[in-house]
Amino acid sequence: MLKAYKIAVLAIYVVAALVSIGYNLGSGVTVSGGAGVLKTGGTVSDVDGKEITSVVGWYDAVSAGETHFVTYEGNSYELPSSVLKNVTVKELKRNNLDLGIDLQGGTRVLLKPAEKVSSEVVNTAIIPVLQSRINAYGLQEIVLRSECDIENCFVVVEIAGESKDVIERLLASRGNFEAKIPNEVRISGGRGSFLLGGNAHSVELSGDKIKIDSGTFERGGTITLDGVDHEILNYTENSVFLSASVLKGSDVENVFTDSTRSVIQRINGGYRFAFSILLSREGAERFAKVTSGIGADPSRSGYLRYPIILYLDNKPVTELSIAADLAGRVLTEISIEGFREDRQGAVSERSALQSILKAGALPVGLDIVNIESVSPKLGSGFMDSASKSAFFAVIAVSIVVLARYRSLKIALPMVLTSIGEVIILLGISAHGNNLPWITAMFAGLVLVGLAYRKKVHVEVLDLFGILLVPLLAVFFSWTIDLAVIAGVIAFIGTGISQMIIISDEVGRHRLVPISPWEKIKKAFSMVFASAITVISAMFALLFVGVGLVKGFAITSIVGVLVGVLITRPAYGQVVEIVLSQKKTAINPTSHV
Repeated sequence: MLKAYKIAVLAIYVVAALVSIGYNLGSGVTVSGGAGVLKTGGTVSDVDGKEITSVVGWYDAVSAGETHFVTYEGNSYELPSSVLKNVTVKELKRNNLDLGIDLQGGTRVLLKPAEKVSSEVVNTAIIPVLQSRINAYGLQEIVLRSECDIENCFVVVEIAGESKDVIERLLASRGNFEAKIPNEVRISGGRGSFLLGGNAHSVELSGDKIKIDSGTFERGGTITLDGVDHEILNYTENSVFLSASVLKGSDVENVFTDSTRSVIQRINGGYRFAFSILLSREGAERFAKVTSGIGADPSRSGYLRYPIILYLDNKPVTELSIAADLAGRVLTEISIEGFREDRQGAVSERSALQSILKAGALPVGLDIVNIESVSPKLGSGFMDSASKSAFFAVIAVSIVVLARYRSLKIALPMVLTSIGEVIILLGISAHGNNLPWITAMFAGLVLVGLAYRKKVHVEVLDLFGILLVPLLAVFFSWTIDLAVIAGVIAFIGTGISQMIIISDEVGRHRLVPISPWEKIKKAFSMVFASAITVISAMFALLFVGVGLVKGFAITSIVGVLVGVLITRPAYGQVVEIVLSQKKTAINPTSHV
């Protein structure tokens, strides 16, 4: 075994990859876009007593009939079809592979900053805010990354199972929060005044100009009085209309999401949502100053004359009446309310507002360049097609190799080695436990150490491979999408091609009186040259390309490294063992 340590290392790493990938034996589908009692992230195991094993099975089960009995997280619910048709599902996560939206369904959004910004701003100021919003909203399985070309930087967001409306509201909003209280100053004889925190401020009309204290302004102008920004909205002969900015996004110190301060209530015609926010002392004092000068509403007992209007990105979100007993009081906790006709809409709107307020504002606005959705049912079909393509690629390669060498002693190890390196590649990409790879690395080092003590020739490159491949698995992982599967299929072809080079080179020189190892070394010189060429080309795609091209490039680079450091040396050792058997010769029927 020690003489064949390269083959043993390959076997150890294949086992580590399989453990890292893992497998879930459960049944059902996972809710990716919830509605009603079916919450996102839960598992549906059967509908009307029939076990659900796929996305297609779910949609077939809920497409007919008016009501269905659904088993969700072990509990049975009778739900109308109108609710179930709004629920999106995805395949139950069977392993630790992270599938892209083109294989499991979801939405991909391409966002472009409204202003030209550097990649550093995108990565340090924009993406963290978006990630905070997403976390606060409770979305799962999100991919956020920056993509930059020669001129612009973009943000790519991939979200499984959410509607376009939610994503547009959550991501495209810049998040500039502001609360304003309007006020009307009555003018008599061209003069008037209003109170702000106990201080009186004079207002005088002079033609098309407005004089406030000692400053002169036009319609639309702004003035800061006692630390409060005021905008002059309009004026008539008898009134001047002002709007005082009492709260800004920086004044929001906390957003409460607990059940006592974040509620949904059914009222006539729909659902009311409300949640509380904690304000800074400065914001609360501005609120107290402005409300101290607003009188009571004569038509509504117990309320001030004017409401507080909440704005998000300069658009009014909600308008709240102010109780008269709150005038002039420094309040650090206020409630934000809203209304939607259906409960799901109320929940979604409340969650979006909470997440935006909690995460804060973006440094620049974001424009949606492109938004595309793939249904879970269509994604499941893509996954089936891609898996079949990879399977048939292996079958086709096996047939060609067997026809070429007409010897299972060469063809079978070649095909098994190819399958093994695909398993290792997928194991590296898996988002799983790193312990199998650390264990495999130490096992490989121990094996090589024992082989060295037994005077077995050990290559420095073998040690490098034993160390590098587990480190790639520990520090890197990526999403499996159609581009990655295309890379895997191409990787199968190039891997077999390189193993054919090894076999053919040894076969060509079978009559030359040199050792099998010398023949294999000659073949490996060509394999390494080919690998360096592929890696160089893929590095260019990795740093210049965008989107799906990067997935293909990463797969190709890692695949080539696994090949030249682990699987090709193992296959070379197989060939060496085969050649050492006097009755066996490598005799390809033709040359490439």
